[in-house]
Amino acid sequence: MKECNRKYYTNAITSFAVNCGGKQTIYSDPLPITFDDDTTDLGAAGFHVNTSMQWVVSHVGSDPFRESPRFVNTSQVILGTDMPELYQTARTSRSALWYYIVGLSTGKYTVQLFFAEIVIEKPGKRLFNIDIQDRNIKTDFDITKEAGGFRRPTNITYEVTVVNSVLKIHLHWNGRGTCCIPYEGAYGPLVSAIRVFRPESPNNSPPPARPVSAPSNDDKRRGVVAGIAALCIAAAVISSSVVYLWWKWVALVKHPNA
Repeated sequence: MKECNRKYYTNAITSFAVNCGGKQTIYSDPLPITFDDDTTDLGAAGFHVNTSMQWVVSHVGSDPFRESPRFVNTSQVILGTDMPELYQTARTSRSALWYYIVGLSTGKYTVQLFFAEIVIEKPGKRLFNIDIQDRNIKTDFDITKEAGGFRRPTNITYEVTVVNSVLKIHLHWNGRGTCCIPYEGAYGPLVSAIRVFRPESPNNSPPPARPVSAPSNDDKRRGVVAGIAALCIAAAVISSSVVYLWWKWVALVKHPNA
């Protein structure tokens, strides 16, 4: 994977932002920052490659036999932030979420993760783990506790070095916390937005979308890298889905009235 990335990608990006579970959102003060749209329904398990081929989102874990939300939102105002729209929507999963940012230039980056608990109120408790570049940075992360209350914003900032053009963010349920408040299946990771930028340039925004035209060599290289990442994710999703469906089938056979 590392060798392929170096071979096929030369003109890399240096910033990224996505509005998890929400529409594209642009902030213009002090400099333009565009948070990409992230409203593709991934079903019980699946992945989506962004049309600009800059990032991939993957999810596994929803119950295939029972409808459960992959996006959540609130119309209530989120106080304590100058970006309230970002915290009014979120992508969630009963098991795991992955975000891959593809084509980053080698170097140090600041990763910002945006959170607000907009589903589970007390006495419920959402707990999950957060890994960046396969390194655990938070265990039993409790959004409400960190933010100081329900529907309040909180951010995590983490410094990371990218050496192979791909940044991996993994949020996953660890089996702890409540499961059924305010409804059955209300657990697992939840994230409102993600932003990545060079530490010396915090106001850099992702490059604007180019007019539709014949793909350049850079587009082709980025497409190859995104394709490789997507294939890897697809394999993981398929494997996880098979195991999960098998487990559900066994549970239904053993406990048909459960």
